[in-house]
Amino acid sequence: MYKNRAFLIPVFLLILAMLACGSQPAGTPVPNLAASAVAQTVTALLVPGNTATNTPVPATVNPATDTPIPATLAAPTDTAVGSPTQVCDQAQFISETIPDGTSEPPTGGFTKTWRLKNTGACTWTTSYAVVFQSGITLGAPSAIAFTGNVPPGQEVDVSANMEAPAATGEYTSTWTLRNAAGVLFGLGPSNGPFWVKIKVVCPAQPCPGRP
Repeated sequence: MYKNRAFLIPVFLLILAMLACGSQPAGTPVPNLAASAVAQTVTALLVPGNTATNTPVPATVNPATDTPIPATLAAPTDTAVGSPTQVCDQAQFISETIPDGTSEPPTGGFTKTWRLKNTGACTWTTSYAVVFQSGITLGAPSAIAFTGNVPPGQEVDVSANMEAPAATGEYTSTWTLRNAAGVLFGLGPSNGPFWVKIKVVCPAQPCPGRP
């Protein structure tokens, strides 16, 4: 095979010479494209095992996919529901002395005591007071200040020195609470008042000093 290629060399050289002496006018430079092609062919034949191939290299094509991209979903959160805001000033009635309808003699003195519980979020200071709201004062001052602080959840006794009227009959004295800012508040969410109710009667008839 190599000997055959060597025999072909003079043939290609002859073709090269003929192309160089072609019919082009003298003095006109012509690109010797054919000579270059022949030279390249001769070189290829002289190199053993050099076989030219025109086999195209197949391109690598990635197959298209229809796989959808999953959407990112936010994880559900458990939002804690906050408890309702606690009221600053609120009270609860616990007990009392001098129950409603207690009989008192005319002009007789007595002490009314209410036990109250601080069910609000704010401390009752000495600037807080129990104050008269309606009815008659029964001889008590119109405001009775706390003598100490009452924190939330604590109970306190509030006492008022009173006096029954001279005339017989039924009497009601209504009271409530007042905070340091002068705002009135009472029992429970409805801010209801508390009171003292007495009945003035003569222990004997006729009453002393009365017809």
